[in-house]
Amino acid sequence: CGSCLLFFRRPDGGGARMVAALFTKDPPDPLNGDTNDIRVIRYASATGDNVVEGSYDSGGDEKPWTMGVDNAGNIYGAGRNRIMGSDYRFLLLKFTPGGGVDNVATKAYTGGSVAKFLSFEGTDNVVIVGDSGNGTDTDVSLVKFRMSDLAELGGSDFDSGGNDSVRAIATDSLGRLLVLANEGNDNVVL
Repeated sequence: CGSCLLFFRRPDGGGARMVAALFTKDPPDPLNGDTNDIRVIRYASATGDNVVEGSYDSGGDEKPWTMGVDNAGNIYGAGRNRIMGSDYRFLLLKFTPGGGVDNVATKAYTGGSVAKFLSFEGTDNVVIVGDSGNGTDTDVSLVKFRMSDLAELGGSDFDSGGNDSVRAIATDSLGRLLVLANEGNDNVVL
């Protein structure tokens, strides 16, 4: 998406509501070497005032896809980025409550990839799920990161042998992450 606008609401420490937006700079000017950068804005819900603003630019092309806010008010954004001459790869950003970039993590696959969903595992881990290229077709990939420093903790891939794509995620009553994916023309729960 050339201009993604994503909102997330969650009670913060004081019980107040917060709204955050994550989007690409609009419009980039590729003729002047300009690429998409990610910006984050946090609004005060009572007044609508912009209270925090931050941005991320790797020097390549970034596009957000989803976001979340943890209990400490840190803002996480996931999507894709590409340094010129490479394929798109998973991107996970962590912004501080003040809008500064705290940590950045990427995960490269063979072929274009995009992290489409984000979920928290308690207060320790964040999981991103998306579509990843394997050189032949598209798989569904899940990658887990430690929230404190975005160190990669592992992951898994689903490959039916054809083009697979994640459609939705949810957490069940036992805290397990469920992934709804397309396997060719069929929907499957992973």
